[in-house]
Amino acid sequence: MDCPQLSSVTPQTFYPPDVPIADPRLTEAYMALQAWKHALTSDPNQFTAMQLHCFIHLKFLYELDISNNHFSGPFPGAVFILHSLKCLDVRFNEFEGSIPPQLFDLKLDALSINNNRFQSTLPDNLGNSPVSVFVVANNDISGCIPPSLANMAETLDEIVLSNMD
Repeated sequence: MDCPQLSSVTPQTFYPPDVPIADPRLTEAYMALQAWKHALTSDPNQFTAMQLHCFIHLKFLYELDISNNHFSGPFPGAVFILHSLKCLDVRFNEFEGSIPPQLFDLKLDALSINNNRFQSTLPDNLGNSPVSVFVVANNDISGCIPPSLANMAETLDEIVLSNMD
């Protein structure tokens, strides 16, 4: 399937031509992430949400850090097709809505979703996650901590839940 979002993007769209990226795979990854950034910040009606299949080409992406970017909208669903992802950092943005339960079915080692505008409870399947670090502080999280947290006893080293209701 063709990816219209990426096909209209060239390296010159996001950086001056005098700054080359030698590895074509890095260029492709850079363009995909920049296209995603553009979609998140300039598409309030989520018309480009259908283009998430573009990220399936990033088969060796282990760490995604999109922190401190003023991204807004719902949780970025593109992460659910990044099967090699181990570390996800979306902190210090303006994501809002619920924290999706499928986030805790990913095989992540570190998850930082703090300092956004999520309005949610912690999903019942929280304990499905094998993370060693989980930071969810400074969101509008209410309710009880799910009992499934006990399932994380073997892997969880740090959890930060401060400034929650």
